Amino acid sequence: MKVLVTGARGFVGRHLVAALSEARPQDALLTPTRRELDLGNQVSVGAYLSLHKPDLVFNLGAVTSPREAALDSEQAWAVNVVGTQALCAGLLTSSPSARLVHVSTCHAYGPPLRLPISEAHPLNPQGIYAESKAASEQQVREAVDQGLDAVIARPFNLTGPGQSTEYALADWCQQSIEGAHSILCGDIDVERDYMDVRDAATGLRLLAERGVSGEAYNLCSGRSLPLRYLLALVAPGAEPLEDPGRLRKRSVPVLRGSNRKAGALGWEPAISLEQSAVDLRLYLFSRTSI
Repeated sequence: MKVLVTGARGFVGRHLVAALSEARPQDALLTPTRRELDLGNQVSVGAYLSLHKPDLVFNLGAVTSPREAALDSEQAWAVNVVGTQALCAGLLTSSPSARLVHVSTCHAYGPPLRLPISEAHPLNPQGIYAESKAASEQQVREAVDQGLDAVIARPFNLTGPGQSTEYALADWCQQSIEGAHSILCGDIDVERDYMDVRDAATGLRLLAERGVSGEAYNLCSGRSLPLRYLLALVAPGAEPLEDPGRLRKRSVPVLRGSNRKAGALGWEPAISLEQSAVDLRLYLFSRTSI
């Protein structure tokens, strides 16, 4: 089986490739660079799929940073929406029997109307990143209507080894490693649903095997924790120092997802956040020491 992973060099992508290599060593893994497969270029997408004809595709290639998406909305839309449309069209043409696992985000839900957030919650995205990911889901649903076999994953907050310091927990951890006793942070009294990136990778692999075509699945822990608690995990002994520049507008007090639907397929998070924090710290320490 030929398995294509777009965004294979990203945070989730690297862990997914590792999980696939361990679980299915017999498969031929395709992990193209952006030069080989540019999701922002429809011609590039069509040519790559026509040449390689994958049997299974994990679409993680995207502009994943809300900040980057806001700074360059045209690029975010080109990659996240038009790129997904091109990928779906290319699969329908070149690999009509292939399965697609499209990775979206919990941010597509927008501010929660009720908790926990299930897959039945309406989509009300806020901001370019969330809007583009919600629109990418629509491209997948339209392709399913045309006969594509595809499932949608909506991961909630992730952390663990390999995370960029652009994201809060890795940023706090890096500040601690560099010797800061007061950690610059935003509002740490809000609650978020975090889990380890490696559990997300396992969930994506399971969705490829058992997910129902046309359905969306949350990948989350099913519990919400105060960021204050998570700060203590990644920067033990440090004190928070609120930085006005890190405060987010329209931040909701609590986000918590329901993982019952993915759980019915046999998936559940297995790695504790305590272990995630240890592994994140070791990863960032190794990079700082180079």
